Amino acid sequence: MTAPRQAGVVPGYGYDSKFLREEPTRLLSFGRQAAMRDGGFGWLDNEGRVDPSQPRFLYITGRFTHSYAVGALLGDQHSFELATHGVRSLRTVFAGPVGPGWAFALPSAEAPGDPKRSAYATSFVVLAGASGTIAGVPGAQELLAESLATVDSSFWSDEEGAVREDVSPDPPAGPGYRGLNSNMHMVEAYLAAFSAGAGALYRDRAARISRRAVTAAEQNSWRLPEHFDAEWEPILDFNEDREQDPFRPYGSTVGHWLEWARLLLHLEAAY
Repeated sequence: MTAPRQAGVVPGYGYDSKFLREEPTRLLSFGRQAAMRDGGFGWLDNEGRVDPSQPRFLYITGRFTHSYAVGALLGDQHSFELATHGVRSLRTVFAGPVGPGWAFALPSAEAPGDPKRSAYATSFVVLAGASGTIAGVPGAQELLAESLATVDSSFWSDEEGAVREDVSPDPPAGPGYRGLNSNMHMVEAYLAAFSAGAGALYRDRAARISRRAVTAAEQNSWRLPEHFDAEWEPILDFNEDREQDPFRPYGSTVGHWLEWARLLLHLEAAY
């Protein structure tokens, strides 16, 4: 006999509709203290306070800006102001220290910055510009155009149908490295840009990157490699001596398999 369904309960999960309404508000509230007076968003500790030992990472400011643009669309009363703060910071404080584009991290009170330009981090600027554009945040449309132009000039390889990695005199992963993590987040960013009206070119680029990921998974018994050489051959022992690298960990990342599944459904819906 099948148990009767409770009103407001998601089958198989036990989360009621009250939780689903309140959890976004709680998360948006927790993150408000990340906004920094001198621009951007900081690294939060477990209590929701900015950790001064961490630099101001570009990807964190981009992701926070995206999150608060979504919060504004959900009707959260503080989110529009915070999304505006993020867009303004990306267009002023973070822009220009290394020429066109954005540095991977700016210094904080106790930590140095990192001047390299990164496809991974830049994808979150595109995402912030796209989400901000949809939410009507001032300056977001300009940020989206600027960030897409930067990806075009610095990272996108039309021959490969994917983005390259770091732009710096001495790339930390080596000049021939190709990474699926940065490309995964660029798929997310390109699909958001398409939703924001940037054009079908970016949806189609997302499809090209995704095709490469699906092919790599199929060729490796559906265990998705993360690290590749310049010819897009998997490097299965990459960072074997640095298993916990925060951006390029050894092996395959199961959470990314789930993220790719979501992105592929999003991509299908975009056609």
